[in-house]
This record gives sequence, structure tokens and C-alpha cells, in this order.
Amino acid sequence: MIGRVEVDSLSCAVNGKQILKNISLSLSAGDTVLLTGANGSGKTTLLKVVAGMLRPSAGRVTFAVSPAAPSKESPLRYPREDMGALIGDPVFYPGMTCRKTLEYHAAHFSQRVSVAETLERFDLTQQIDTATESLSAGQRMRLALARAWINSPSLLLLDEPENSLDAESKTLLVKILDSHAAEGRISLIVTHDPTMFAGVRHTTFMIDNTSVRERT
Repeated sequence: MIGRVEVDSLSCAVNGKQILKNISLSLSAGDTVLLTGANGSGKTTLLKVVAGMLRPSAGRVTFAVSPAAPSKESPLRYPREDMGALIGDPVFYPGMTCRKTLEYHAAHFSQRVSVAETLERFDLTQQIDTATESLSAGQRMRLALARAWINSPSLLLLDEPENSLDAESKTLLVKILDSHAAEGRISLIVTHDPTMFAGVRHTTFMIDNTSVRERT
């Protein structure tokens, strides 16, 4: 279980363009951290580096099993078994139902939550055998969140999860994140609407490519 994440003096360039420069951030067990900032400020890029989808050009991301434990030595050893991620627009295999989508994803992990329980948690029980292309935009977002949750991750990385969600679904997500934090698990969330997460004890940071500062 991931108990600490350290982003240390991180820089990252994408297609030759410098997106992040000298960014540092620390997350510990039970933290819910919101990242806000203007378009192009590096929010999603930072999520991708933490998720292991992009390599930093300088600095590193390290993980520890508890807040007091030493970090792993290699910045490239990403504990994917303990991560759940929703980054970018949800994409699903055509023709697959909600059930099959989660079963396929769960098969890649040794630890997992049952498919039925996960669909119920995200209010998709009635759509269990519905093909993904027949879902509404909000249902697709809830399915993407369920897919990120299926391996019972101790680190949850979410990129604007509020998109396409109605008020009821937003309330549901906040309750799930609150439970996630209460279990000592970590969430790092990119959002343009920090007020939505008022029901979760959280810290908000502003990012602007070269710095991360707490928003009070």
C-alpha cells in the first residue's frame, strides 16, 4: 500500500516543449490533494508523470509503503498494482458491456474489488449488461471511475472527474473519495471546480508550470 508520494524537483518536456520545471509536492496517507490552474499549466502532465505514463526530464517521483518508510530507490519503479487512474477522456472497447469492461481491467491486477460491488458503488447496477457505446456521457464517466477503482488502489489519480457528472453523481463521488481518505488512501485530483469537493477534507494547490503553491 502506498503511504507516501514524493514529487522532487520534477521537470517534464512533451514533444520538445517544457511543460513542468522544478515542481515538488508531497502526499501522505489519507491526503486528498486538488490541483488547479489555468489550461496548459501542467496539471494533467503532472498526473501522467506520477502515473508512469510520461518520464520526467529531471527530478523524480518516489513512493513509500508508509509515511515513515524510506522511499523506493528507483524513480522508474511505479507501483501500478496500487494505483487507479482516470486521465483524459474515457475510452472503452466497443461492444463491451460495463460488466465485461471491469472484468477485463480487473484481470490485470492481483487485488481487486468485485465487479458487482464496484458497479453498485458507482450506481451502474442497472447498466451492468449495457454496451459502453450506449451509455450517456455521465454514465461513461462513472464507468471510467469504477474502472479506476476496481483494483482497490491506495493512490487514486483523477483528471477532472467532475466532467459530465450531474449533481447526484458529484455527491456520490465526494462520498466515495471521503471514504477513500478515511481508509488512509491518497487522492490526487485535477479540477477546475474545487468547491465541488467541499465535502472531503482536502488541500488545494495552484500549479503554473514552474511552481506549486497551496491555495488558502
